[in-house]
Amino acid sequence: TWLINMAKSYLLQGLNVVYFSLEIGEDTITERSDVSMMEMRFDEMRALEKTPYLNRIKKIQEKTSGRFNIKEYPPGSIHVGHLRHYLNELKLKKNFKVDVIIVDYITLLASAHLPKSSKSDTNSYFTSVAEELRALAKEYNAILWTAAQFNRGGQDADDVGMGDTGLSIGIQATSDFTVAFMAPEEIAKLGKALGKVLKNRYANKMAIGKFLIGLDNDKQAFSDLDESEQRAVMEKDELEALEKIKKPTPLSNKATDWQFGQ
Repeated sequence: TWLINMAKSYLLQGLNVVYFSLEIGEDTITERSDVSMMEMRFDEMRALEKTPYLNRIKKIQEKTSGRFNIKEYPPGSIHVGHLRHYLNELKLKKNFKVDVIIVDYITLLASAHLPKSSKSDTNSYFTSVAEELRALAKEYNAILWTAAQFNRGGQDADDVGMGDTGLSIGIQATSDFTVAFMAPEEIAKLGKALGKVLKNRYANKMAIGKFLIGLDNDKQAFSDLDESEQRAVMEKDELEALEKIKKPTPLSNKATDWQFGQ
């Protein structure tokens, strides 16, 4: 849901997004993306007749110049070389210059440099994968988002740290920015999730540690919550930092620019 929301956010800013799925089929990602962009529940969208559906798609297309491409690969079967080949094909055949790359998700990707036999040392193996992904993003001057699961201890924890990353702590060593999401039962029932910034090379990660965010999986949507709700997990200085971030930048009147900047 987070990755689909990021794709939506960048598309509405007019950026070109390529979504590589190594776990879920292209049709499913397309449906989830449509639900998110249309701001409808799955059952509502599925009930649409062809003409109303196409009309909604047209309205979305009119909102942005960004282009969205989804490509599915079997898990564990490809590495960054295959992603690079596909991105080059898009540029040559469709004049599609990628701005944002989303890989769903990192530990389903193979290493281009290490043999699969070295997977017994998952930390070294997926550190290499993370470094290869970061190099790909630099090569295309693109933003790149990916995801990783928690390890066994982290999956049952109400508060996680960098050490709870599944299979490889080296993923965190390579990452520029990491946010973790948890949904303890009492919070999930309220349609919320708990976010925690684990790493931030662009700012002080302690400026905003934990935060609450709205989560509606039926609409594949995250949403901002009022400051009054954030007081449950944020200190006063964190609330002040959040307020500063939300202000538009001097170069634009768009309040959403800060999301792209981070």
